[in-house]
Amino acid sequence: MILRLVGFFAILGFLIFVHELGHYLAARLAGVKVEEFGMGYPPRLAKLFRFQGTDFTLNWIPYGGFARLKGTDDGDRAPDAFDAASPLNRTFILLAGVGMNLVVAIVCFAVTYRAGVPVSAGLPELTEIGRGSVAETLSLEEGDIVLTVDGAAASVPMLTEWVGINGLRSAPVGSMEATGQVTVMNNGALKQLPLTGDFGLKDLLDGSRYRPVLSTMITAVENASPAEGSGLEVGDRIYSMAAEPVSLFGNSLIERTQAHAGREVSIEVLRGGTEWVSTRITPRTDPPDGQGPLGITVSTTSRIGYVRSVRAALLGLTDTLGYVWATLRLPAEMIRDRESDVSGNLVGPVGIASMVGDAIEATTRTGLWLPVLRLTGALSAALAVVNLLPLPALDGGRLLFVVIEVVRRRPVHPERARVVHFVGMALLLVLMVALTVQDVTDPQQPIDWYGLLGN
Repeated sequence: MILRLVGFFAILGFLIFVHELGHYLAARLAGVKVEEFGMGYPPRLAKLFRFQGTDFTLNWIPYGGFARLKGTDDGDRAPDAFDAASPLNRTFILLAGVGMNLVVAIVCFAVTYRAGVPVSAGLPELTEIGRGSVAETLSLEEGDIVLTVDGAAASVPMLTEWVGINGLRSAPVGSMEATGQVTVMNNGALKQLPLTGDFGLKDLLDGSRYRPVLSTMITAVENASPAEGSGLEVGDRIYSMAAEPVSLFGNSLIERTQAHAGREVSIEVLRGGTEWVSTRITPRTDPPDGQGPLGITVSTTSRIGYVRSVRAALLGLTDTLGYVWATLRLPAEMIRDRESDVSGNLVGPVGIASMVGDAIEATTRTGLWLPVLRLTGALSAALAVVNLLPLPALDGGRLLFVVIEVVRRRPVHPERARVVHFVGMALLLVLMVALTVQDVTDPQQPIDWYGLLGN
């Protein structure tokens, strides 16, 4: 519980602080005076220093921050007041906070790709040995499935766009001790060949052709199922069914199972990384509820993939735009599908705290920053969109007032603006309370970070 609370305040506080920092920097550029930039929320703990007319303060509530601009909704028309700034400058100041949140989202997503993300992976089966290649030098043959290289699993990405990104890296197996050998499997026979040089997986595959195989792993076997009757076990990696190699793309296990429902077929698996098992199985045509024809649960094996900086930045931008679009669509979906459970996608402080806690726990247990960074990026993108909604007390509501002023050619009366923003803030607080109640009474399904990370 403490971890969830600390994580919630740290991540949300950081995002709010960055948002307000955007307002501060934009106001300075636009010539609007920032009377106070507070770290945390009042009451004030201490005044840290004063810089160019701005008091920098430390406040008791360690959550986020705020930028108090001169002349906001009080009718002050001094040259350095917010209300006296041009509509263009006010728009710039209001959008700066949203812009900072979008930048944070892009950076968070991009860093996950640079630091490494789980990608679907398999073991390389050699389909053609290149002349003069390392594979030929090591006397490897077509049909060899490379299991390990010098004690490390020979994991290769399933998608070609990941091949060669920062080079192919062998994945560690346990404590991983150098063996000086290449372990391969061919027609069920295990072979161990000596390494005659300082070769890695990338060197071994260069100049030869291969295809990733054994990417589908059994994670559960149901009682009294065809899989149990055939002797399949958790951890088995499926190679083929009915003499056809199983792949993630174009020839999946589901497709092979459907094509042979009700008929006994062969199935080949790799067990324990060294044992080849061939058995027979009959997919059911009418399996029990909650089970498939084979009575197994499978997942895709994975490895860590890396992306170069420019592509990582582009992927970060793409992911951010995707989350922005998903957030924008949510209100429309709620209106269109009133009887559906779309509202369950909305979460309040308790729900966010729970998600943050799960992400921190997953990062702590796996050593991968992906859960925390991706959740931070998603929350930052969502915060940007929410702040742009044309609701009183939000940046979007103030932008709407700027638009009204431009259309009417005169500003909204400060007293009316204050009342509207006060009512808007009250309604937002009511919404937060309602979402908090929903979080407690009907918790959202947690994110399966371990499944996403390939277990």
